[in-house]
Amino acid sequence: MEIQLSYLLIDTELEKSLLNLKNTSLFNFVTVEHHPVDDRYTEVLIVVTERWYVWPFPILEVADPNFNTWLETKNLARINWGSMIMNRNFRGRKEKLGFVFQLGYSKKVGCFYDVPYTKKHQNFGFGAYASYFQNYEVVYGTNRNKRLFTRPTGKSKEEWYNALYLKYRNKIFVSHQLIGIFQDVRVEDSIVINNTNYFGDGESRMKSLGLKYVFKDDHRDNASYPLKGYFLKAEFQHNGFNLFSNHSFTKLETEVKKFNKIGDNFYWASSIKGKFTFQEIQAYYFQNMLGYSDFVRSYEYYVIDGKYALLMKSNLKYKVASSKKTILPLVRNPGISNFHYAFYLNIFTDIGYVGDDYFNNNLLANNTMVGYGVGLDFVTYYDKVIRVEFSTNKLNEFGFFLHFVQPI
Repeated sequence: MEIQLSYLLIDTELEKSLLNLKNTSLFNFVTVEHHPVDDRYTEVLIVVTERWYVWPFPILEVADPNFNTWLETKNLARINWGSMIMNRNFRGRKEKLGFVFQLGYSKKVGCFYDVPYTKKHQNFGFGAYASYFQNYEVVYGTNRNKRLFTRPTGKSKEEWYNALYLKYRNKIFVSHQLIGIFQDVRVEDSIVINNTNYFGDGESRMKSLGLKYVFKDDHRDNASYPLKGYFLKAEFQHNGFNLFSNHSFTKLETEVKKFNKIGDNFYWASSIKGKFTFQEIQAYYFQNMLGYSDFVRSYEYYVIDGKYALLMKSNLKYKVASSKKTILPLVRNPGISNFHYAFYLNIFTDIGYVGDDYFNNNLLANNTMVGYGVGLDFVTYYDKVIRVEFSTNKLNEFGFFLHFVQPI
């Protein structure tokens, strides 16, 4: 009985090690098993299939909040294209080194370097990011939850964005990050004429020094498409400090996600996220709440600006099919030829709310938004997710939507 209990504890710990290795994003496949030697010792065998670490990732993305908004016009001029060259395992220490070159609708050049831990302490890390961004067309406001554009002559918008950060991981699942940010954003005067509150007080340039703190407690079995575990995140950011501008911006975000297996091939997921800004009068540049990276499903065509937001999501999934390992023919490199896939059929319900004190024509604000529908998720290696969903909302609108990130 004591030996069986010991083996049970070993299996539990090895399962944790397996998930930790998978979530490094360094391997496509990981197997961990043990073979007892005698009553006191067991032999542990770990087999990994490494990913291809150096990629010239192509950039082909739409310059809209999501792919579905772009499909309304199918305007090829609103596409960004280019390349991001990245080494995900620089120096063999999971360091990331990358360069971004982007043309098309938005011009961008940038570089970044991330060190997950220092050699001596193993729990301290650091990194840096710098980029230059240029746009000819600018969103200067919203009307009836649709974006308003202007395209003057010349460079309508230019932005320098620089960040330095420190990371501290006091536990294997818990991390802290402190980020120093410097932004220098300039727009043409015509933007400010259309919206005097774009930066605040009719200014056409904003220099901002910011500080951000991020806390994470991540117990998900798979960070790219979790099925079990939970995830906690809290983020506090302040821009301003009255060094370059009289205007400041303070934001608090919190997020909780929970994932459960509730039966054979059935899974449940839910999340709640809150955003809150503290200024009485907020510049338009900082007012984006829902409809951008966060949205209520079935409201993809709208943006809802405001002062604070609450978003709740829930999913019930059924695994239709999956493959632990499939080999692509004619490809010899195991980091590419060996891949896995899974299909999940799901039903979902989202609820969102945005509080807005700024615009009378922001019709979806100060009202509860509800969306629900069904979808099919395709999950494969290199953290790729493709979702096709059919959903409807309180406005009696419905349609098919396509997304490329996990639902929750």
